[in-house]
Amino acid sequence: MIRFLGFLQKKEKLILIAVLLVTIYSCNKYDVSKILVSKHITEFESFPQERNINLSKLATYKSGTPIKMLFEDSTLFFLNLNRGMKCFLKAYYVQNNSFSTDYIPYGRGPGESIGGFDIGIYKNKIWVYDITLQKILEADISLIKSGKPVEFHETHKIPTSHMRFDIEFLSSSTFLGLSSPYDINNTNTKIEIVEIESQEIRKTYGEFYNISKIPIEAVKRGFRKFLFVKPSKDKAALAYLATDILEIFDLRSSKSNAILGPYKYSNDFNIFNRRGRYITEETKSTISTYTGGAVTNNYIYLAYSGLKTWENPSPNGNVIFVFNWEGKPVEKLVLNTDYKISCLAVSEDDSKLYPGFPL
Repeated sequence: MIRFLGFLQKKEKLILIAVLLVTIYSCNKYDVSKILVSKHITEFESFPQERNINLSKLATYKSGTPIKMLFEDSTLFFLNLNRGMKCFLKAYYVQNNSFSTDYIPYGRGPGESIGGFDIGIYKNKIWVYDITLQKILEADISLIKSGKPVEFHETHKIPTSHMRFDIEFLSSSTFLGLSSPYDINNTNTKIEIVEIESQEIRKTYGEFYNISKIPIEAVKRGFRKFLFVKPSKDKAALAYLATDILEIFDLRSSKSNAILGPYKYSNDFNIFNRRGRYITEETKSTISTYTGGAVTNNYIYLAYSGLKTWENPSPNGNVIFVFNWEGKPVEKLVLNTDYKISCLAVSEDDSKLYPGFPL
């Protein structure tokens, strides 16, 4: 039985200043409706079971706006959004209901960050990827778990030409990452195993079909997705943000399968050329589907929205879809709350799920 523990976040006060910018875009009308994520997609109509879940409040997080949560050994780790934060990382100790000190202050110096974008755990290290300063910071995770002071050190550089929006360490020398839209070779791939020091691509997985003359940079940007890696490191999953497709890859055999459902929304976006780069934007019909998630060796947990992005600036929902690593739908969980899930973590044994909600 899964125990659900709601984790609330206190929003910072913001002053918004509207500035009118006049920018000239070259808009090309491409037919993106024919693009296929996979040639073999299994569709399903509903989940085998659906449950309504009551939550118990765990704590209120007042130190930022978390964009990602991790859980390990009774400790929750929060990666803060990179706007107006004094720190990027904080821990919460579940057993004694207390928060850690601040880690990774805002700045450009050693052990500091200005663009913390991704976080992960590999063996005895916790790492943060600064997409702006193009570096990875690491520290001993056991020190944070024990509440001791710790300094983060820069261990790797990732140049802009290889910038990726989601990575996961597979070993001390390689990571799996989303294929970069900045790829100078315009390679039609989805995820890649990369040698960290040399940035050499060791292996690629997945491709898009029926893209015709549509620039692959625009396809990669238009089909936004989250990357999840099974803790055993033998499988990976892509959950798409604007179509309810879940794609699972076997990292050893390179075989993959895609699952579409239960609502079967099609991805829709416009493509613009701005100074030689292709950018994309949602249309009035774009539906926000998967908004985040967490994984264990048994299951994939995906927060689901179903709202139109055009009408909802923060289109998060209060529903969680659960799949196994074979791509089989397991259950739909409806959280009995008006709060919307902004991030998600799960215990290693699947006994506790920690959804975070903005207040």
